[in-house]
Amino acid sequence: MLSAVLPPADAILDLFDFPSSLTGILRFAEKEYGWDRSRRPSDNTVSSILKGKGGRSQDNLQRYLQAYMPELSVSEDAVDEYVELYGSVFQRHKWKSFLQGLPDIDVLGQEVAPCLQFIRDRILSEEAFQNELCPGGVRELSVYNPLSVLCRYVEFPPRWLEVLSRHSGDFQLLVASGEMVRSDFLDIQLCLELDFILKALSAIENGILKQWENIEPDLYLRFPFLESDGLISPILPTSVGDPLHGPYSAFMDLLDHRFSDELASKESLSRSIPIANEDDKDAESVRETQKDLLKKWRKGKAYPAFVVMSEFLDRRMPNSSAKWGIQILERCARALDRLFRTHVTYAQKHSVAGYEEVFIRAYGRYRRIE
Repeated sequence: MLSAVLPPADAILDLFDFPSSLTGILRFAEKEYGWDRSRRPSDNTVSSILKGKGGRSQDNLQRYLQAYMPELSVSEDAVDEYVELYGSVFQRHKWKSFLQGLPDIDVLGQEVAPCLQFIRDRILSEEAFQNELCPGGVRELSVYNPLSVLCRYVEFPPRWLEVLSRHSGDFQLLVASGEMVRSDFLDIQLCLELDFILKALSAIENGILKQWENIEPDLYLRFPFLESDGLISPILPTSVGDPLHGPYSAFMDLLDHRFSDELASKESLSRSIPIANEDDKDAESVRETQKDLLKKWRKGKAYPAFVVMSEFLDRRMPNSSAKWGIQILERCARALDRLFRTHVTYAQKHSVAGYEEVFIRAYGRYRRIE
């Protein structure tokens, strides 16, 4: 619960299918930027280095990184903070490392600026939160009821503020005693888990739409729903479907009906899905594979590789300037869908009555930045 202000960076990056482990980041850089993998220690050795082993291999890894990032340096203060916070519920040391490793904003693009500022603001909020909880040091909790402090940093509906001010956080006891129904416990959990990600998505949406409008001045004339509904609200869980219409399926609906031109909207969405070696296969086999893949995507059983999604969009909307924004939206949709399906699994496993309404209410707390 105390990580709600600033969740673990790797957990958030995993939702978006960004690499989060050091070996994953290295493999990504080697594939995307041509780093020479043969010049560094093996993945197993890198894992050993992270566990405090490796000796000479650690020096080899450091030389490898410095060869490609000569300007990168780590201050003693950053190291001290990392050591202090390592293993605690606080996460800003990892987010600071993440931000330091990014290129300059001019390289990344202005569309990411609001999201990066949001992360910087949450880093400051976590530090203030920690100072209230643990003024004597990160391992010394000085507040009897940390949730009463957390309410000042994470938004909760008014109905929960009084409850949180009275209880230290062991809501399982309240559920077991009958003082709290399981659906209310789920609602509080979702407040904690969704606060960061929904506000991060709002910042992402704000940056995308501003930049997209700069690129395409008639954006809202072409896609009127973007002005009224935005990018994220249309992919939030709704009451349509079984048990709920997931975010990735909602994203596919946007492609099918709102982002497609008149000609494409008459064509089955699945027909645009690229299939490996499809020229060597008969048409019926290709169609069945395409339909099967679309079903899996909609149900969150699989998500397309990014190269597949790129070709899919090229086929669906050739020469469209909308592809740039839609590709970022697709990342957001898979992140939301992955989180949403984790919540569905939890609710079903614990037999939470009426969990559909709880989800719709919790995800419906999303607010656009005006």
